[in-house]
Amino acid sequence: MEQGDLFRDEGIDRVEENAEGEWMNLAVGFVWCLSHDHVYINTDQVWDLLEGEIETHDNRAMGAVMRKAQAEGFIEPTDRVIKSTRAVCHSRPIRVWRSKLI
Repeated sequence: MEQGDLFRDEGIDRVEENAEGEWMNLAVGFVWCLSHDHVYINTDQVWDLLEGEIETHDNRAMGAVMRKAQAEGFIEPTDRVIKSTRAVCHSRPIRVWRSKLI
């Protein structure tokens, strides 16, 4: 594993440890729902479902959400990225994930 990958994974682990459990469970549940209805999903879709439901103090926890959903077997990463439509993301690239449930 490359050092950059190691640092990324350590960062995601730290954020996951500090994420609110209720927020994390709800977000992973939304990924599960999305992966039953869509072949491809992204984090913008999860954020849309979370809006107005519950908040977390660190939005970087979404990486941990997607990693947990991957570990639970409902999604897998693709090599594709798209521009985020969330204003706070300033059109940064976000990964496209493929459902393993369809």
